[in-house]
Amino acid sequence: MTNEAATLIAEQAMGSAPIIVTGSGPRVRIYCAYDEDATDGSKAKENALTFDATSGDWAVSLPCPAEDLSWVTSSLADKGSRVTARDMSLGIKLSQCDGEADDSTTVATKSSTISVDWEAFLNR
Repeated sequence: MTNEAATLIAEQAMGSAPIIVTGSGPRVRIYCAYDEDATDGSKAKENALTFDATSGDWAVSLPCPAEDLSWVTSSLADKGSRVTARDMSLGIKLSQCDGEADDSTTVATKSSTISVDWEAFLNR
């Protein structure tokens, strides 16, 4: 996994799409700072976690440019099932992060179809 992750970091995939770590606690998103943002550190948020992100049944999803997805996915599959790659332009599959049945719908897709009845929510 080290070579694959290092390649994706060098390609700056984590500048716009996060590494996502899921486990028994809250979902953790990890971005990387590049260029001037990395030099001055003004946008860095490096707070310590108050829990073990890899306790229980954990998984890591790495963002990957579409042109590298095939070889990165294949290489990671040879090393185990906990670390996977996803197209960095898509969201994470619900089955990867919430233990739901595997389907092809992503969180980004589902969240765009949710509507909130604000009157009912605010009890007006």
